[in-house]
Amino acid sequence: MPAFRGYLFNSLFVSGTTTLIVILLSSLAGYGFSRLTFKGKRFFFNSFLSVQMIPGIVLLIPLFFILQRLTLIDTYTGLIVTYVAFSLPFCTWIMTSFYNRIPKELEEAAFMDGATRFQAFYKVVVPLSFPGVLAVGIFSFLIAWDEFLFALTLTDSESKRTLPYGLYSFMNQYGVEWNTLMAAAILTMIPPIIIFLVIYKYFSKEFLSGH
Repeated sequence: MPAFRGYLFNSLFVSGTTTLIVILLSSLAGYGFSRLTFKGKRFFFNSFLSVQMIPGIVLLIPLFFILQRLTLIDTYTGLIVTYVAFSLPFCTWIMTSFYNRIPKELEEAAFMDGATRFQAFYKVVVPLSFPGVLAVGIFSFLIAWDEFLFALTLTDSESKRTLPYGLYSFMNQYGVEWNTLMAAAILTMIPPIIIFLVIYKYFSKEFLSGH
């Protein structure tokens, strides 16, 4: 199935890139909301999170025209930007919650030792919030991995479409290719299962230790 290999590569690339970008942006944004003080902080945080309440289908047509104006239709960039926009608000809320549970005294001790705020962030805060980073990574990866409607609407060519469309392509006007569809569905489940198995022991250890 040469076409299916292309869908698999596209999904891995788009989902992986989306995950890395979301982890980076949500970690920084969550730290800002948790530790920094600025005017309108609560308003911006609530507004940022309220975006998550808007159904994605409502944004489909406006997003299509925006990406069309930016010539990002049928590109990896268009899909990645879309998935980042949908994942970032909730992931920022997750990271903010994790940062709020970390005592500020640990950062203050780092400041007294001469560390800058950024050094205290990535040497002290980030390691302690690693379970949150994993949760954010899993959430953003699965959002991009499973999404079908936007992948179908925002891409035109077979070379840019992802696995959910690949599964859909096995259902046509002549019937359903059940044998091929089932085989492809099993292959589609493998990456999420691998991710779960890799992090399961770590999550169990963290939760049992009370962190």
